[in-house]
Amino acid sequence: MGMVKRLLALLLLAPLAPPARAAATSWIGAAAGDWNEPTNWSAGSVPGPADDASVASAFVVAYATAPAPSVNTLSLGAGAVLRVDAGLATAGTATINFAGALQFGATAPLTFGGLVMLAGSSASYVGPPVAVGAVPPLRVQAGLFSIAAGSTLTVAGRGYAGGGASAAGFGPGGG
Repeated sequence: MGMVKRLLALLLLAPLAPPARAAATSWIGAAAGDWNEPTNWSAGSVPGPADDASVASAFVVAYATAPAPSVNTLSLGAGAVLRVDAGLATAGTATINFAGALQFGATAPLTFGGLVMLAGSSASYVGPPVAVGAVPPLRVQAGLFSIAAGSTLTVAGRGYAGGGASAAGFGPGGG
């Protein structure tokens, strides 16, 4: 009977436990490195959906990562370049600071609770143009999308390839 009481008390008190807090983890790897290498992160593990990831000044690569990197928040500092080819997700805000850059060639979506690009930052679509009729490769979704003066968002020349003025594939992003 004592075991039943303890189990019941545990079940009743469990909802009173404080919620799990996001763990902060920082890039400590070399100037060029792999997002998926645990030793590149201060926490000793690859950041996950509950983690706040920051890259102060390094080049980080996440080529064809499946599934796409997913973190609570992301901060790219001066000189930090994050390239993702399989998408990226943040539950909270992704902040690109001065001289920081996000490069994406994703066929998977980029999904942010918020995307904040501070002055001097950049985000660039680096994927190839796609054939007319194919699924558009660029999908960016953000609850808040803030682009400060002096920052750049580049997708020019990366739209559908081909097409005349009235055909699919025409426009400023047409290849």
